[in-house]
Amino acid sequence: MFISDYQTDLKAATVLDYYVAALWWGKEQNFNVEQLSSFFTVVHTLLENIKEKTLTLLDNMKEFKRMLAGIGVPPPPALPPPQQEIESVQTVAETQSVVEVTPQLPQVPVTVLDCFSVPQAKVMSDYIHNSVFKHYKLYEYMFSHTQAEELIGADLEVEVPKAADMPWPPPLEEGLSGDIYHTYIDIPPPESSSLQIAVPGGESDTSYGDHVPVAMDPSVEVIGDILSKLSAVQIQTIMNSVFEDMLGDVKEDIANKLREKENSFIARINKVHQVQSPDKA
Repeated sequence: MFISDYQTDLKAATVLDYYVAALWWGKEQNFNVEQLSSFFTVVHTLLENIKEKTLTLLDNMKEFKRMLAGIGVPPPPALPPPQQEIESVQTVAETQSVVEVTPQLPQVPVTVLDCFSVPQAKVMSDYIHNSVFKHYKLYEYMFSHTQAEELIGADLEVEVPKAADMPWPPPLEEGLSGDIYHTYIDIPPPESSSLQIAVPGGESDTSYGDHVPVAMDPSVEVIGDILSKLSAVQIQTIMNSVFEDMLGDVKEDIANKLREKENSFIARINKVHQVQSPDKA
């Protein structure tokens, strides 16, 4: 059949679907090879009459009726062998040639569908009527009009790795090498201040192992000596006096605020009494 471009051409796809459906229907009817071939010839001829010969519906139905002629008619009897001209013996009257003429038998139409029975022909007629003749206008329109071509494009983006002579993937830290990053970008760690503890004799004490030595402040030594000479009661007294000095202003401020609140409440109460006194009078 040479049907090509059936994936993009609607006309070719319709023709292919028409043939496939017909062959599948023939297999469902349990047609043998000869019947299936004859049935395919019928559907192909009817479709070609629409496509190539542009026959009308009535003419195509007549063509189909002509193909069905002869189904169910018994085949003609076998013809006897041809009689040759026989020369008879010269009789007394005269020599005479006798030719025997065979009588002519009635002509029976020869069809490619003689392999079908009458019930099969009826079923086939129903199928042709439902699949072809009912949709005749659609087939005529399909074969007389050209399908509009649509161009569909698709862009494919493919990422490929870089050449083997370059590092892949690029190094971290903004794609810079380690030497450049640590030299110009990386923040160096803060340097720890080395403090030493002064000991008598002018030498630094190095008996602290891995700990960083810390230099002692002279004022810290003086405060430590003073506190070591005081008793617990004296320290408590000093702390109380310090708290009194620190909290004295706070107490005075709180007392003033309480006094103001008290005066305002008393004033409000007096106003209430003054309002109630005239009413009683």
